[in-house]
Amino acid sequence: MLHDAGKIALASSLAALILIPHPLSAQVSARVHAERSFSITLRAPVDAATSAFGPVVEQAWSPDWRPAFIHPSRPAAVEGAVFTVDEGPLKQIWLLQTWDLKHHVVRYVAVDPHAKLSVITITVSSISGRMSRATVSFARTALSAEGDAQVRHFAAHFVSQAPHWESAINAYFTGPGGHRSTPRS
Repeated sequence: MLHDAGKIALASSLAALILIPHPLSAQVSARVHAERSFSITLRAPVDAATSAFGPVVEQAWSPDWRPAFIHPSRPAAVEGAVFTVDEGPLKQIWLLQTWDLKHHVVRYVAVDPHAKLSVITITVSSISGRMSRATVSFARTALSAEGDAQVRHFAAHFVSQAPHWESAINAYFTGPGGHRSTPRS
């Protein structure tokens, strides 16, 4: 686990990536920003539902999710974890900024240095002993003209993804072997 100084250093490193010169960096103009959220109902207790949003467990319900860990060297859901995720021909850099299982909050910062920066916050609350509600919120800011188009697309379509997320995560919890009260490691 990283201490505050380590978290600040990682956040500074991610911020520095935004400043990497690229062809569009000479343009100085306001960029597109959008914030969108949706809530889904999960057939799992709040602790298990929160854990499902960790970078390792998410692979069980999202087959295209393949994080490549930089820190720590072994895949783990810990604050300060840094990993990359392929998005087409480019790699996004992700930081697991908040992993608070006590308060059921997960927060990521994801940077595609040539297009956009995203802050993803997931909060989970209990509906009953076996049901939870997860609210998935994205704040996305374009870093380039290409990013402007991506953020506009995100703003128009993100909320429509809620049924897919709900179905995929619930299939993980209720799939073969019955209800999983604790996600697989």
